[in-house]
Amino acid sequence: MSDGGKYRLRRYGQFRFSADTGRLTHIPGTSYFQSVEVNPLNGGKSRQFASLTADTVESRFLHELIRFDFAQLTGQKHLEDNGLIGVHQIQTLATSGIPGNPTPEGIHRDDEIYTSERLIARHNIDGGINYFYGSAAKPTTCPQTVWKQESYFDSYYFDRTLWHEVSPIVSGSDGGVGFFDLGMAIVGACREGSGIAFEKAKQLLLGYQKVITLRSIERETLKTFAVYAATATSFWRFRQYHLRRPEPRLYDQHVEMQSLADTISEYPDSCFMELFTEVTAPCSETEPSA
Repeated sequence: MSDGGKYRLRRYGQFRFSADTGRLTHIPGTSYFQSVEVNPLNGGKSRQFASLTADTVESRFLHELIRFDFAQLTGQKHLEDNGLIGVHQIQTLATSGIPGNPTPEGIHRDDEIYTSERLIARHNIDGGINYFYGSAAKPTTCPQTVWKQESYFDSYYFDRTLWHEVSPIVSGSDGGVGFFDLGMAIVGACREGSGIAFEKAKQLLLGYQKVITLRSIERETLKTFAVYAATATSFWRFRQYHLRRPEPRLYDQHVEMQSLADTISEYPDSCFMELFTEVTAPCSETEPSA
């Protein structure tokens, strides 16, 4: 990974697919390329991954799954016959104190006509929540849809217009879902000026809770984890730009997030607790009260 991370394992392969006959032909030894515009972190070069195993290439289940996916696509009549199908097997790892990042490039689009994504397994992790930001020319400020894949084969389809990202995963925690991820989402998507736009945060939580209802302890600790998220981001920036990949022009990038952490800590607890009420968000101003 260009960010220095070693948290993602991948096998990759390509098939040529005949829409007329359903025939799949494996193409050995292929590389994977994305433009810098699509993937600013790892784009602009051909990447070589470990090949799919022979069992995977020959798997009748995989072949039928590809045919099934193709049959679900509303725009299949517009696809060329003998088109290319890319198969990615990706495992994202998180160890104690070191999170794994499924989408290190952040909010992005995939440069594929269609993509289907399926969860195979989750083990001893929290996080990994999908955020979807619409299909307009630019992503929406807050996610339009939030979904956590939890069960075997939880799946979704999307095309190249959809803006999306997946939150980092962290290793084994006894806490419930949503702690760190919602804190990070508020810091990343609902920041405005030097503080938090609470009305945006309220809308984010309303959407989130249509899928997952937060428990009392999760609501009560949301402010704490928002501070933690901003602090963790500040630490990452300092480590990245001072130590791992020194970049003098970015030396002060961590200060912005540390200032945000200080600002969030000064907000009254009620600003966060009342995000879960029916009334208008109480802290409409982004600055903390004196």
